[in-house]
Parts: sequence; structure tokens; C-alpha cells
Amino acid sequence: MKYLLAVDGSEYSDEALSFLARFPLQSRDEVHLLHVITEPGGFGESYDLYDELMRVRHKLGEKILAEAARPFKGRRISVASHLKQGYPYQDIISTAGEVGGDLIVMGSRGHSAVESFLLGSMTRQVVIHATTPVLAVRPPQKDAGERPLRILFAADASDCSRKAAAMLMSAPFPQSSELTILHAVDSPMTDIPERFYIEVGDQIKDTVARVRQEEFSRAEALVEEEKKPFLGRFKSITTIVKPGEASAVITEQVAALGPDLLVVGCRGRRGVAGMLGSVARRVLSHARCSVLVGKLPA
Repeated sequence: MKYLLAVDGSEYSDEALSFLARFPLQSRDEVHLLHVITEPGGFGESYDLYDELMRVRHKLGEKILAEAARPFKGRRISVASHLKQGYPYQDIISTAGEVGGDLIVMGSRGHSAVESFLLGSMTRQVVIHATTPVLAVRPPQKDAGERPLRILFAADASDCSRKAAAMLMSAPFPQSSELTILHAVDSPMTDIPERFYIEVGDQIKDTVARVRQEEFSRAEALVEEEKKPFLGRFKSITTIVKPGEASAVITEQVAALGPDLLVVGCRGRRGVAGMLGSVARRVLSHARCSVLVGKLPA
């Protein structure tokens, strides 16, 4: 696989670097390190000071890239460094295309416990506009290095979900990782308050019960199919079927299970814009863990 790792020397960037460096990378893998220098403003006619500052930024960029390469030294993988000047999210996306990247890896700056750690950030821009899968790394929990990696995969049998599953299979996550496959059953009856349909008669109650049973049967069959490709890939595989609107179910399960990584599918550029106004926006706004977003080409 070809990984594009965006680095800026921050603690968030270091977390993403550490996350990728822990992968059991093989000789066929390539790691492309990218640092983007942004142009400072507010200098007016002070061209000499501007030029001096840009020279300093270039030197710092070279140092950041050199330090980022250290964890991969001595390993039989290809490591390349790219120093660019421009707009970070645009250069991240364009460089991923130039090198044929399979996965963009970047750190994610958190805000508060309530605010989104993706939306409104550089990571949000990359998630929206990239056609390459994106792994947004949040700082791990204190005991993350002392236990197996916990992965929650929100599956729905869509093309973008299958793309996310393929990335999950191909990325070199440790075999000891614990995988939970989640499917939300968004029933057409969920928008009817239970106290109302209980009062309107046995016929409606029987209909609701039958519809729910059929929905759960289909959902359980779906997660069993989703599970098959991962057999032998991960140490532990659990399946969960929950009723409710997808983003709410995913958010609840992230809070309940405390995974290290949430894996979700997301359509290409046009689809992303729409999804970020609904399911994906809510999920990405509230997830308190790293997120791998599987993308389909536009």
C-alpha cells in the first residue's frame, strides 16, 4: 500500500506518525511524508522580512520531514519526503493523487468535548474533498498500547461501506485487533412514538412486530455476510444489530464500546457534501476516537 502521511511537527501529527509506524509494514509498502508550508500574511511591503521568514519555514519543514522519517529507518519500506508551499488541504489531496496514495493519514486537532474534532478543521476539508480513504488519528487512550486495537466498523452493505471494508482488510492492522461490526436498523416505524401505535389496536401492533422481525432478520444476515471476509484476519469478531437512526446508533456505540478506531464508508466528492449534512456529519462531529473514512471516487 501507499500511505500519504501529512506532518506538521505538532503533537497531533506525532500521534498520526506513531499510529502508522506501529503498522507491520511490508517491503512493498510506501510511506510518503508531506509537509506543506503556508505563506504568512501581514507583511505589506516588507519583502526582505517575508523572504527571510519563508527561508526559515523551509528549513523547519526539512527538519520536520527528517524527524518524521526516523521511525521508519531500518525497515524495508520505501520512504519519500515531499515539501510543498501552498494550501495544506489542497496539497494533501493533490499529492495523494500524484503518488497514487491508497490512504491519507493525518492527525486531528480536537476542540472541546462538545465541538467536532473533524468538522471545521483541516481534516474536515480533506475528508470532504479527497477521493482517497482518510485515516484521522486522535490521541490514543492511556492504555491503548497495552491491549489489542479495538475497531468498530459501521456496515450497511452499500458500495461505500464495502470500500471501507476493503480498506480495513488491506491495511496492516495487527491481527490481534478486536473487530466489532455494527449495523443500524433504521425502521420506517421508528418515527412513530410507541405509546401511539400501542393504543390503536392489535392489528397495527402485529404489523409493527412483523416488520421489525423481518428487518432484524435481514440485518442479522447482513452482518454475518459482512463478517465472513474478516474471519482469520482478526483475533476477535463481534456483530451488533441495533434499532434506530444510523448516526445516533453509531455515536451511542462509540460511547458505549470506547473503540480506538471507527471505520465508516462515505461517497465521493458530490456524495460527501450531502452526507456531511446528515449521517456522516453527525457521526464525525461526535466520535471520540480515530476515524477511517472509506471513499468512493467521484
